[in-house]
Amino acid sequence: MAVIGGSCEKAFAAIFKGKPTDIFAGDVRVEGTRAEVDLVQPGQSEPATSLVATRTGGEWRLIDE
Repeated sequence: MAVIGGSCEKAFAAIFKGKPTDIFAGDVRVEGTRAEVDLVQPGQSEPATSLVATRTGGEWRLIDE
């Protein structure tokens, strides 16, 4: 995604622009250079999706696991 969007942050900003992202709550776990983000919809106990990122060259980049 960063290859096309310039960075993961810019790519996700474009994907979610105008969408109701405030409906998600999140849980973030950071261990060293690795972060995991769970996105949970209201009224649900399990994450709708989880994202994993690593810090490389001073920037967070999503990885495919």
